[in-house]
Amino acid sequence: MDPIISSSKKRSWFLRSFFLGVILATFLAPGHAEAAKQGGRQDWKRLGEKHASLHRHIKDNIKPNWTYQLDLTDGRQYAYVLHMLELAGENPEKSPELYRRLKTANAKGGKAQRGKAPMLDVAATTSNAGALVPLNLLQSFYRVPGTNTYSASALSSYPNGSQYTKIAINLTYQKAGSQVIFASKAANTTQFAQGENFWVDVSGGLPADAQSKNVTANMLVLASPGDGSCSNTGGMCAFVEQRQLVSLPVNGCMQKPIYKQNQGNNPPLCTNNLPNVGTENLVMCYYRGTGNSGDCDYWSSTPHPPQYAFPIKGTATFMSSVNSVQSLTVTLQRTQGGGGCMLCASQSPGQCPNNSGNINPNSVTISGNTLSWDWSNAGFPNTSDCVIQAGGDYTWFDMEMFVEMSTGEFTSVQFASEHTGMLNAPQFPMPQVEIMDGCLAKGTQITLRDGTEAPIEDFKGGNTEYVRSGRDGKSRGVLGNTRGTERIPIVYIEDKAGRRLLLTEGHPVVTAKGVIVAKDLKVGDEVITASGPSALVRVGREQYDGEVRNLKLDGSDSEALDGETTMFANGILVGDAQMQKQMKRAALKKRSDRTAAEMMRDIPAEWHDDYMNHMQPRRQ
Repeated sequence: MDPIISSSKKRSWFLRSFFLGVILATFLAPGHAEAAKQGGRQDWKRLGEKHASLHRHIKDNIKPNWTYQLDLTDGRQYAYVLHMLELAGENPEKSPELYRRLKTANAKGGKAQRGKAPMLDVAATTSNAGALVPLNLLQSFYRVPGTNTYSASALSSYPNGSQYTKIAINLTYQKAGSQVIFASKAANTTQFAQGENFWVDVSGGLPADAQSKNVTANMLVLASPGDGSCSNTGGMCAFVEQRQLVSLPVNGCMQKPIYKQNQGNNPPLCTNNLPNVGTENLVMCYYRGTGNSGDCDYWSSTPHPPQYAFPIKGTATFMSSVNSVQSLTVTLQRTQGGGGCMLCASQSPGQCPNNSGNINPNSVTISGNTLSWDWSNAGFPNTSDCVIQAGGDYTWFDMEMFVEMSTGEFTSVQFASEHTGMLNAPQFPMPQVEIMDGCLAKGTQITLRDGTEAPIEDFKGGNTEYVRSGRDGKSRGVLGNTRGTERIPIVYIEDKAGRRLLLTEGHPVVTAKGVIVAKDLKVGDEVITASGPSALVRVGREQYDGEVRNLKLDGSDSEALDGETTMFANGILVGDAQMQKQMKRAALKKRSDRTAAEMMRDIPAEWHDDYMNHMQPRRQ
């Protein structure tokens, strides 16, 4: 988008206030923000030799299907980034802080600017397998069946977000030797003070005179993560990935994981062909055994195990024979908080991230046109709680294999959850993974429908037990009981009547001002009790090594979001597992829907000019 105001530091306070008003009144009108979010120049041209040589340099120094971090001290890599930004409609006047940081990173190389190669992105410096890692990658690239149209999605996701993220993605093909020709579509989008799960999608038709094996998806991600992990590169990291596809698999089946395996003798199923994929989740529970795991597909009897059992088994069939599997990755991506964890195997040493878990590539067998894999006893590293998200948050599953065909060409197999933020569907859809954990300390007394009380751990679920829900005498059935532990200090509250409650920081509590999560409570807030509002006299934190529990009550998602799926815990009205999940989703949506004024408060001051300029409506 073209800027309509200068980024000069001399801009007056009046002009800044005026344009902020324009932003609020005009840019945030219904429909306008989304149109701008999916911005980017849509028509592309043949590159001249100067710029084509930059693209060749990148192509010649990276392997397809792996993400590389650019070394911005290298003159050609730096020039490539500037050219990609130019193609995306960027310039130093529109994004002064972005270009300042890039220039600072480039200057770290000194005057010599010696030639360097892009570095394989190893995601993190730790060797701690299972640690959370940022994800910057091409999430999908495929040819739309029966058409000449290609689609691709690029993802950037940082644990706890970033100050600034820009993704530029385009589809190219080659013609007349090594000249690079851009296809008909490209896209770029910028985020400020978000960067947890950020997608950009693009699709375009291939010209009739192009050969499909020359089609390439090209991604550039520029990020300034809030954790300072790019501080040694001028506060800005640059990542690239390229991918080529020719023959996609014609059939695929994931037999494990399957639904309700613990319920007994299920025959092998094709998970991605189940009719409820996309609407039902794959439920995994911590600290559960065979006696209380009826609501779980898989469970563990250990709280927060360092290796979580996650069986993976399936097949994929191609039109032609398969020569080898070059690499494969299995990623669990967090839907909230950003980042993820990875299992990886590769035929090339050094291709897998330092802190990824290992899987045995020899477990993949080739028989003519068909690939088969079986990690039925696989353990997924979980040392940083990648898999666990208390309160029923979702985790996205993604498995990709990069395959060399007998023709010498390369393609991929992808089984992935249908990400709500990604427009392009995966080849073979998978359910989302839902993790259930506890929230209220063991021993917490829950008020039953008849007014008596029982400890939370005694509830069995199955909609045969009923708890009092709210002061109006309503009751709700108990569907399930989660069980877990809490590593971070737990919240304790006490009201003026001496009612004391221990609960995890994200658990919802009903107050006179509405529903508030435990970590946001403060002394003086009035919680709701059976006898009316009661002010809190103590709020704090303490380490808690015991069990935490949570009930899932009968009620719809809308009822949970409206604060109606409640129960009395030690006499204080709190929400259930559904309400906690819905509140987290609402908070995430509220964060993504921040007004310009709210964004300006959240964005570091040095990024204000870039943000203001990106928010301007297009010139008419």
